[in-house]
Amino acid sequence: MSGTVLAIRPGALGDTLLALPALRVLRARFAGARLHLVGHRGGGALLQAAGEIDGWTDFDAPELAGLFSPHDLPSGLERLGPIEAAVAWLADAEGVVQAHLRRLGAARVLVAPARPEPGLGRHTADHLLASLSPWGVAPPAAQPLVLPGPSGAGTDEQAELLVHPGSGSAAKNWPPESFARVLDQLGQARPGRVGLLCGPADEAACAAVLRHAAGPLPVVRPASVLELGQTLARARAYLGNDSGVSHLAAVLGVRTVALFGPTDPCTWAPRGPWVRVFSFSMSPTQVACALQEALRLQGEEESAQ
Repeated sequence: MSGTVLAIRPGALGDTLLALPALRVLRARFAGARLHLVGHRGGGALLQAAGEIDGWTDFDAPELAGLFSPHDLPSGLERLGPIEAAVAWLADAEGVVQAHLRRLGAARVLVAPARPEPGLGRHTADHLLASLSPWGVAPPAAQPLVLPGPSGAGTDEQAELLVHPGSGSAAKNWPPESFARVLDQLGQARPGRVGLLCGPADEAACAAVLRHAAGPLPVVRPASVLELGQTLARARAYLGNDSGVSHLAAVLGVRTVALFGPTDPCTWAPRGPWVRVFSFSMSPTQVACALQEALRLQGEEESAQ
């Protein structure tokens, strides 16, 4: 098969990573075609660097402005050449997006909701996979995402436990004093080996944790999503909220502890080889114990290799 298989997945980094199993299914189902993602800019660059997709377009790019207009073809898709098949995980009540994809030559088109119906207790990744069932696909074998290039940002002295206290919404953030208590407990056992991850939108959350911490902590500020992934890949364990960073740590195979408050982990929990999800009601001591277990198991695994 030649041409392009197009996947349209709006949303943030976590939304993109939850679509990874479905993207892998598309890659296997349409072997020989180019797999092109329209979605999150950083997530697209990350997945292309990992070889999971062949190209990407930012969903918010101006050349895609006509995607929902019945009168204009989105020029950003016309440049992709012949589109053999396309899936769009978004709302399209009027059928405008589907009509555009047909006009661009896609013989096979699927349009499905971006998330499962509320109250079903279905995980988003499973929902996205199930939406491809009309094409007779089989679920892929679970395997961690593998990134190329430098295996970390900053200095060679990488923290073995990385903690990310931010998210896309302040309501999804565990209290900063609770994060600080976990860091204090683990930092006493592992001085200099616990670090705080801080992205451009996390400055306030990180500053609040540092105010409550008993002492100074190293702060890691990756310059890109790819550099973030390379930094996470070197960690032995990770703690964070319901965020794209937590999804990235989990899909990289890092032992991940994720804290959930207002969102439903049955639908949004990170997926990975070793993920523990706790509610905001968990005490810092309980969370610290879970991370100590993660570090112990990782150490045993490394010793056995």
